[in-house]
Amino acid sequence: MMIPDLTFPADDDLLHHYKINDLRDEWKVFSAEENALVPYLESINSRVYNIYIALDPEEYRNNGLLLNLKARSALFINNKLAYNAKKKEQKIFRVDSLAHIYGTKSFLISIYSPTGIHGLETYIVSYSRKDPLLMEKVDHMPIVIRQGGPIWDFMRLGVIIILIFYVILINIGGRVFRDYYNIINSFIRAGADEFLNRTRNITRIDLVYILVLSLVLSFFIVITFNQIDATNPMDHVNTIGKLLGKWLWIGAIILVWIMLRFFIISLSSDLFKIKSIGTIHTFEYLRITNFYSLLIYLLMVLLIFIFHLNLALFSDLVLYSMVIISVLRAIALYLKFLNSSNYTKLYLFSYLCSAELLPVIIGLRILLKSSLLHAIV
Repeated sequence: MMIPDLTFPADDDLLHHYKINDLRDEWKVFSAEENALVPYLESINSRVYNIYIALDPEEYRNNGLLLNLKARSALFINNKLAYNAKKKEQKIFRVDSLAHIYGTKSFLISIYSPTGIHGLETYIVSYSRKDPLLMEKVDHMPIVIRQGGPIWDFMRLGVIIILIFYVILINIGGRVFRDYYNIINSFIRAGADEFLNRTRNITRIDLVYILVLSLVLSFFIVITFNQIDATNPMDHVNTIGKLLGKWLWIGAIILVWIMLRFFIISLSSDLFKIKSIGTIHTFEYLRITNFYSLLIYLLMVLLIFIFHLNLALFSDLVLYSMVIISVLRAIALYLKFLNSSNYTKLYLFSYLCSAELLPVIIGLRILLKSSLLHAIV
């Protein structure tokens, strides 16, 4: 399908454009080893014949897509032929017109050149009527591109929503909030008040904490999944509405998982006839996991929005830290139970293998068999 009337005339003296974004940083190439699109590296991929760009038309509304094409190059959009360049030429396509044809969601641009991609240029440009004074000013203006796209809007909105959650917990929790986020008490021998607090039954306030915990952990997982999806933009196109839907859906799954963990802890404590340890275990499980979620939230605000850490690196941090915290939680609980009970080391270790380590091993096995870990490693 050829694109009808989407380009600007190259010889139109009344029409001028200036570059606002070099899309070379967005180039991707297909990796047979990974079976996915990976970032383009000139030192490795200089001899490839195809490059791919995931373009979000909402991010570049009212702008143009400039392509300096080589002879016999072909432009594909969503795997459909859009333009053939018989000779070396420059073309500018209206982004809004592309969105009208291919949809307002992200679409995949592919450029094929039988002689290689050396010399290929891809830019986002702005266009206006001739105004020499304006053009002179624009040429000397520094271009600052806002971090955009649905994932960044989702993260900004999520950070605000989670902050509101924590403010609500502080106001309705009071001492409960201090008990949950006092991680030091998880590593010392329990005093009388602390021991009674940990052996109490779960109340409605605790259920609110569990719900918030599920949503916070779900928020981190959605960010991680989005980075994995980004390796294959042709199959995974997200909008902020879809991301919010995933947030709620994964949050519901995590909520069910936490309740299942409570059942496993209760069942294991009944089998080992240490019901009091099982009740303490439930509280400590929530305390350590709540503290972990708050810590990752603060690190996200600090590293992403203040120090501008790469989002892919943060996603790796979330994935691996979830595994590490599960192991550290089991170790902390083992040491805690040794200091707070008279049971033997072997007996407590057997209990924790059943109530804590077994679910972790099962989760790791599922993770290793899935494509989730392979997509990141």
